[in-house]
Amino acid sequence: GKAAVVIGGAIMKTIIPILAATLIATLALATSASAYNEADFERFKKTKKCPNCDLSGVKLRGKKASFYKADLRGANLSGADLQKAVFWRANLEGANLTDALLLETNFRYANLKKVNFTGADLRRAVLRFADMQGAQFRGANLRRAMMVSSKLQGAKMKKAKLRSARLRDATWIDGKKCKKRLCGEMRP
Repeated sequence: GKAAVVIGGAIMKTIIPILAATLIATLALATSASAYNEADFERFKKTKKCPNCDLSGVKLRGKKASFYKADLRGANLSGADLQKAVFWRANLEGANLTDALLLETNFRYANLKKVNFTGADLRRAVLRFADMQGAQFRGANLRRAMMVSSKLQGAKMKKAKLRSARLRDATWIDGKKCKKRLCGEMRP
Protein backbone atom coordinates (compact mmCIF):
# COMPACT_ATOMS: atom_id res chain seq x y z
CA GLY A 1 0.00 0.00 0.00
CA LYS A 2 2.74 2.47 1.06
CA ALA A 3 4.98 1.58 -1.91
CA ALA A 4 2.15 2.32 -4.35
CA VAL A 5 1.66 5.80 -2.82
CA VAL A 6 5.40 6.58 -3.17
CA ILE A 7 5.46 5.41 -6.79
CA GLY A 8 2.23 7.33 -7.54
CA GLY A 9 3.73 10.47 -5.97
CA ALA A 10 6.86 10.16 -8.12
CA ILE A 11 4.74 9.77 -11.23
CA MET A 12 2.65 12.81 -10.29
CA LYS A 13 5.81 14.88 -9.72
CA THR A 14 6.88 13.98 -13.26
CA ILE A 15 3.49 14.38 -14.96
CA ILE A 16 2.45 17.75 -13.46
CA PRO A 17 5.40 19.74 -14.88
CA ILE A 18 4.91 18.08 -18.28
CA LEU A 19 1.20 18.95 -18.27
CA ALA A 20 1.94 22.53 -17.19
CA ALA A 21 4.53 22.97 -19.96
CA THR A 22 2.11 21.54 -22.53
CA LEU A 23 -0.65 23.91 -21.39
CA ILE A 24 1.65 26.96 -21.55
CA ALA A 25 2.89 25.98 -25.03
CA THR A 26 -0.70 25.47 -26.26
CA LEU A 27 -1.81 28.87 -24.94
CA ALA A 28 1.21 30.58 -26.50
CA LEU A 29 0.46 28.99 -29.89
CA ALA A 30 -3.22 29.92 -29.70
CA THR A 31 -2.35 33.53 -28.88
CA SER A 32 0.24 33.86 -31.63
CA ALA A 33 -2.02 32.15 -34.18
CA SER A 34 -4.73 34.78 -33.77
CA ALA A 35 -2.52 37.86 -33.39
CA TYR A 36 -2.13 39.86 -36.57
CA ASN A 37 1.02 41.68 -37.63
CA GLU A 38 0.59 45.37 -36.70
CA ALA A 39 2.83 46.62 -39.54
CA ASP A 40 0.77 44.60 -42.07
CA PHE A 41 -2.44 46.01 -40.60
CA GLU A 42 -1.22 49.63 -40.84
CA ARG A 43 -0.06 49.07 -44.44
CA PHE A 44 -3.43 47.59 -45.34
CA LYS A 45 -5.37 50.45 -43.72
CA LYS A 46 -3.37 53.05 -45.70
CA THR A 47 -3.16 51.35 -49.11
CA LYS A 48 -5.80 48.57 -49.19
CA LYS A 49 -2.95 46.43 -50.55
CA CYS A 50 -1.35 43.74 -48.48
CA PRO A 51 -0.59 40.56 -50.46
CA ASN A 52 0.65 37.66 -48.30
CA CYS A 53 0.27 39.67 -45.10
CA ASP A 54 -0.78 38.37 -41.68
CA LEU A 55 -4.12 39.79 -40.57
CA SER A 56 -5.18 36.71 -38.61
CA GLY A 57 -7.69 37.48 -35.88
CA VAL A 58 -8.20 41.10 -37.01
CA LYS A 59 -11.58 42.76 -36.28
CA LEU A 60 -12.87 44.94 -39.12
CA ARG A 61 -16.66 45.02 -38.87
CA GLY A 62 -19.51 46.91 -40.43
CA LYS A 63 -20.21 48.97 -43.48
CA LYS A 64 -17.41 51.38 -42.62
CA ALA A 65 -15.04 48.47 -43.25
CA SER A 66 -15.09 48.98 -47.01
CA PHE A 67 -12.27 47.38 -49.00
CA TYR A 68 -13.35 48.09 -52.58
CA LYS A 69 -10.76 46.60 -54.96
CA ALA A 70 -8.48 45.66 -52.02
CA ASP A 71 -5.52 43.40 -52.79
CA LEU A 72 -5.25 40.63 -50.19
CA ARG A 73 -3.90 37.84 -52.39
CA GLY A 74 -2.50 35.06 -50.21
CA ALA A 75 -3.24 36.97 -46.99
CA ASN A 76 -3.81 35.14 -43.70
CA LEU A 77 -7.20 36.26 -42.37
CA SER A 78 -7.86 33.13 -40.33
CA GLY A 79 -10.11 33.76 -37.35
CA ALA A 80 -10.79 37.33 -38.52
CA ASP A 81 -14.06 39.07 -37.63
CA LEU A 82 -15.19 40.73 -40.86
CA GLN A 83 -18.95 40.82 -40.31
CA LYS A 84 -20.73 43.13 -42.75
CA ALA A 85 -17.44 44.28 -44.29
CA VAL A 86 -17.46 45.12 -48.01
CA PHE A 87 -14.92 43.44 -50.31
CA TRP A 88 -16.57 44.43 -53.60
CA ARG A 89 -14.22 43.57 -56.51
CA ALA A 90 -11.45 42.71 -54.02
CA ASN A 91 -8.72 40.21 -54.90
CA LEU A 92 -8.33 37.58 -52.18
CA GLU A 93 -7.02 34.79 -54.40
CA GLY A 94 -5.35 32.10 -52.28
CA ALA A 95 -6.18 33.85 -48.98
CA ASN A 96 -6.75 31.91 -45.75
CA LEU A 97 -10.15 32.71 -44.19
CA THR A 98 -10.31 29.58 -42.03
CA ASP A 99 -12.77 30.01 -39.14
CA ALA A 100 -13.40 33.65 -40.12
CA LEU A 101 -16.64 35.36 -39.07
CA LEU A 102 -18.11 36.63 -42.35
CA LEU A 103 -21.82 37.10 -41.60
CA GLU A 104 -23.43 39.39 -44.19
CA THR A 105 -20.01 40.23 -45.66
CA ASN A 106 -20.20 41.50 -49.24
CA PHE A 107 -17.85 39.76 -51.70
CA ARG A 108 -19.70 40.83 -54.86
CA TYR A 109 -17.52 40.40 -57.98
CA ALA A 110 -14.56 39.41 -55.76
CA ASN A 111 -11.74 37.11 -56.86
CA LEU A 112 -11.96 34.30 -54.31
CA LYS A 113 -10.14 31.63 -56.32
CA LYS A 114 -8.52 28.98 -54.11
CA VAL A 115 -9.53 30.79 -50.89
CA ASN A 116 -9.66 28.55 -47.81
CA PHE A 117 -13.05 29.12 -46.14
CA THR A 118 -12.80 25.97 -43.96
CA GLY A 119 -15.10 26.39 -40.95
CA ALA A 120 -15.94 30.00 -41.89
CA ASP A 121 -19.32 31.49 -41.03
CA LEU A 122 -20.68 32.95 -44.28
CA ARG A 123 -24.36 33.11 -43.33
CA ARG A 124 -26.20 35.68 -45.44
CA ALA A 125 -22.93 36.65 -47.18
CA VAL A 126 -23.22 38.23 -50.61
CA LEU A 127 -21.13 36.24 -53.09
CA ARG A 128 -22.94 37.33 -56.28
CA PHE A 129 -20.76 37.10 -59.37
CA ALA A 130 -17.79 36.05 -57.20
CA ASP A 131 -15.17 33.75 -58.71
CA MET A 132 -14.66 30.96 -56.15
CA GLN A 133 -13.09 28.35 -58.43
CA GLY A 134 -11.04 25.86 -56.43
CA ALA A 135 -12.06 27.39 -53.07
CA GLN A 136 -12.24 25.18 -49.97
CA PHE A 137 -15.56 25.34 -48.05
CA ARG A 138 -15.13 22.29 -45.77
CA GLY A 139 -17.57 22.71 -42.87
CA ALA A 140 -18.34 26.33 -43.83
CA ASN A 141 -21.77 27.72 -43.03
CA LEU A 142 -23.26 29.19 -46.23
CA ARG A 143 -26.87 29.22 -45.06
CA ARG A 144 -28.89 31.90 -46.86
CA ALA A 145 -25.77 33.06 -48.72
CA MET A 146 -26.46 34.90 -51.98
CA MET A 147 -24.34 33.03 -54.54
CA VAL A 148 -26.28 33.96 -57.70
CA SER A 149 -24.17 33.79 -60.87
CA SER A 150 -21.02 32.84 -58.96
CA LYS A 151 -18.33 30.46 -60.26
CA LEU A 152 -17.71 27.39 -58.11
CA GLN A 153 -15.94 24.99 -60.49
CA GLY A 154 -13.58 22.71 -58.59
CA ALA A 155 -14.60 24.09 -55.18
CA LYS A 156 -14.54 21.63 -52.27
CA MET A 157 -17.93 21.65 -50.52
CA LYS A 158 -17.57 18.68 -48.13
CA LYS A 159 -19.78 19.20 -45.06
CA ALA A 160 -20.62 22.76 -46.15
CA LYS A 161 -24.02 23.94 -44.94
CA LEU A 162 -25.96 25.30 -47.93
CA ARG A 163 -29.54 25.38 -46.62
CA SER A 164 -31.47 28.19 -48.32
CA ALA A 165 -28.38 29.40 -50.20
CA ARG A 166 -29.35 31.15 -53.43
CA LEU A 167 -27.43 29.52 -56.28
CA ARG A 168 -29.47 30.49 -59.36
CA ASP A 169 -27.28 30.72 -62.47
CA ALA A 170 -24.17 29.83 -60.47
CA THR A 171 -21.70 27.48 -62.14
CA TRP A 172 -21.54 24.52 -59.75
CA ILE A 173 -18.44 22.47 -58.82
CA ASP A 174 -19.14 20.06 -61.69
CA GLY A 175 -19.22 22.92 -64.24
CA LYS A 176 -23.00 22.84 -64.76
CA LYS A 177 -25.26 25.86 -64.35
CA CYS A 178 -27.57 25.80 -61.33
CA LYS A 179 -31.30 26.08 -61.90
CA LYS A 180 -33.14 27.57 -58.96
CA ARG A 181 -31.69 25.81 -55.90
CA LEU A 182 -30.68 22.51 -57.43
CA CYS A 183 -27.09 22.17 -58.59
CA GLY A 184 -24.91 19.35 -59.90
CA GLU A 185 -24.16 17.01 -57.02
CA MET A 186 -26.95 18.55 -54.93
CA ARG A 187 -29.67 17.17 -57.23
CA PRO A 188 -31.71 14.39 -55.59
